[in-house]
Amino acid sequence: MRRRKTPGRPQYAYTLTEDASTFFPKKYDHLVSLILSEVHSHLSPAEVNRMMKRIGKHIADRAALPDEGDFEPG
Repeated sequence: MRRRKTPGRPQYAYTLTEDASTFFPKKYDHLVSLILSEVHSHLSPAEVNRMMKRIGKHIADRAALPDEGDFEPG
């Protein structure tokens, strides 16, 4: 394998097979619960509320808008 002399994207990308992914469970719900518990223990309820609103705005700002005609009036 020849190495680049300049920085750039990795030459190879690796992914897990479906069988291998069972060895690395994705327990994101547990991680989020721990993070939120820490946040609640260090911030006031008002600060948590402001943080959640900023996160919601961040998500909404990056969400794709529906194309014209995607929704029909009900």
